[in-house]
Amino acid sequence: KEEEKEKEKEKGEEEKEEKEKEKREIEELTVDDFDLIKVIGKGTLGKTLHVRRKDEVFKEEKESENNEGHYAMKVMDHPVSLRDPYQFWTKKTTLLELRHPFLVSYHHCFHTVNKMYFVMDYVRGGQLYNYLLKERQFTEDTTRFYSAEIFCGVEYLHENGVVFRNLKPENVLLTKEGHVRLTDYGPLLEVDDQLANQDRMNINATPEYLAPEILEGLPFEKSADWWSFGIMLFEMLVGLPPFYSQDVQVMYTKILSGKIKFPDNIGKEAKDLIEQLLITNPKERLTDPNIIKDHFFFVKISDWDKLAAREYEPPIVPKVKTAINDTEIDPIFTSEWIDPDPDPPIEPFVFDPFYPETTYCPPGPFGY
Repeated sequence: KEEEKEKEKEKGEEEKEEKEKEKREIEELTVDDFDLIKVIGKGTLGKTLHVRRKDEVFKEEKESENNEGHYAMKVMDHPVSLRDPYQFWTKKTTLLELRHPFLVSYHHCFHTVNKMYFVMDYVRGGQLYNYLLKERQFTEDTTRFYSAEIFCGVEYLHENGVVFRNLKPENVLLTKEGHVRLTDYGPLLEVDDQLANQDRMNINATPEYLAPEILEGLPFEKSADWWSFGIMLFEMLVGLPPFYSQDVQVMYTKILSGKIKFPDNIGKEAKDLIEQLLITNPKERLTDPNIIKDHFFFVKISDWDKLAAREYEPPIVPKVKTAINDTEIDPIFTSEWIDPDPDPPIEPFVFDPFYPETTYCPPGPFGY
């Protein structure tokens, strides 16, 4: 009987801990719950900040990969497609559920009248883009390693119904060990066809990596990510994207033509893979993950499970020592001024997934 009581007690404590954990996961935070340290990134939609939780109560957070309560916080303006509370709730739910070794994990999402806040892992090694700038171009082995890890992250997103939409070297971060973590990915909101198509048209991606179907204003799918993947493969080996031009209109024309000029130093295996990924017709483009993994270019990746377990030695190891290290972040970002006066928070809405018509939203910008 004592053993049974002890087991029941342990079960009760486990259930209590699980409930506390669930409570923390859905915890509604605001920007006031964080110390804003400095800017570590900037894009067309907003800034990414290095932040720290003010209340480091939870042991689980302290001992995680979040660097003693340090996080990255992406602050961006509300796009029109997410001003409906249902859409924001869907995006938030999707992001918080995604977990993979080669993805930045999102931990909290909240919003104010005009802005959205996404709190995620703070990855200290800097952007793959900066290392490519220093090296000018990567060796085939280095390109193979990083493209393989990137492939695994993209494949996981696709398996979970998410299209990256903005795959580029700037959105590939390196951990302190040198492994990749993809950031700034955004799910297609599969609420219904109308909303999904609407969200497809709200694109703020870098022109060099856009697939032809996006430039033509057509609905796009996962195949657009494999186009961007092919662009990155070429760029890592050569130093520039294949269709790059300072004149954006000229670049768009080159992208739509699909004609690629390969330097002599690119091997035949890499050339063949890039050509198949950069077919302008998305229906003819190489998009099957299994065929990509089995391509001759990746023949040296003998064990993909070992790769996913991060057991291969990275070719680049960032010079990172402490949790608050920002030495691998571009000074252009870290010298930016942090806006100390964010707009006021809105009242949280209540969403019932079983009765979506009863969704409540207070009057105001999100009201009806």
